[in-house]
Amino acid sequence: MSHLGQATDPAAAAEAALRQLMTAISQTRTENYVTLVSIVILVWDILLQMDDEVRYIWAARWSWPKFMYLFARYYGAAFLGLHLAVNVGTNYTVEVGTSVHRVLLALRPLEFCRVFFYFYSLGGAIVFSTVINVILVLRIWALYHQAKNILVLLLLILTVEFAAELYISVRAGILASKSAYIPPLEMPMGGCLADNPVPALTLLAWVPCLLAAGLFCGLTIYSGVQSSRAIARSSNDQFDLRAVLLGQVLPPLMTAFIEDGLIYFILITVALLLACLITLLLRGAIQALPMPPLIGVYSYSGSRLVLNLRRAAVRMHATASWKDTYSVRLETFRVRSPSSSEHGEVEMYLR
Repeated sequence: MSHLGQATDPAAAAEAALRQLMTAISQTRTENYVTLVSIVILVWDILLQMDDEVRYIWAARWSWPKFMYLFARYYGAAFLGLHLAVNVGTNYTVEVGTSVHRVLLALRPLEFCRVFFYFYSLGGAIVFSTVINVILVLRIWALYHQAKNILVLLLLILTVEFAAELYISVRAGILASKSAYIPPLEMPMGGCLADNPVPALTLLAWVPCLLAAGLFCGLTIYSGVQSSRAIARSSNDQFDLRAVLLGQVLPPLMTAFIEDGLIYFILITVALLLACLITLLLRGAIQALPMPPLIGVYSYSGSRLVLNLRRAAVRMHATASWKDTYSVRLETFRVRSPSSSEHGEVEMYLR
């Protein structure tokens, strides 16, 4: 958005600038609502899983996997909380503002906003995607029995995705910082605003994440298919895809997908795909709308995946290590065939 406009008529330029400003404020308010909902969901899930977290995570010894879990679990809510606090902050005087961000805005509002946009670009999605992708890489590597060629492939995907996202995040931070401004005091909105980013740059920011998530999801699906075929060959029951689709049996593949965390891989991939669609279809500050729910999805998926695996590992072995946690996978099933007259329950064994 250009603050002075290109029109030669000062009145027309002022009217156009005011209209763009009000649009930006309205879109930012919508983003604030979405951010608040994302925070509430994350906090609700934290409270919901607190008992298991204390038992299976906090009781474990400190290690990088434990640190990554705690980071994925709590940094998301903290980051979104700071983002919301800045967006709803006002440019009142120091005597009126009491919170830290309001004092900073009152003292040096524009300088604060420029620094904040750098932090938002480099401390947001790129941090979450990197940490969660490391968790996913550890999980996928374990699914492929820690094969070296798979590790090389996963590290290559991770490195390329991080390099591309880092470059784009730095560029976005520079552009946002240079175009940062604050609403006039008489406007019913505070916080930090910036000129609309180049749509192509915004879209490009999502592409590396989407490609990496899609590849990780595909590798997980392939691992599940291979495991299901191996189980079917060692079982007397026949694998019937049609019966599976009709919901007549619970096949090893579907259970493996749940236990192996495919649901979280799919959740991240779908969220990134929706972010790309929003960027293509919408214009203005509303393009930032996918960021809060996407951070929430990353935080939820990464932490839930680790917690579920840790729970399964500790239930098998009370002294299970973090390596054991990421190596948990379905190994053997006995499933009733649709043509069988038996009505036995599904038996599941974990390794």
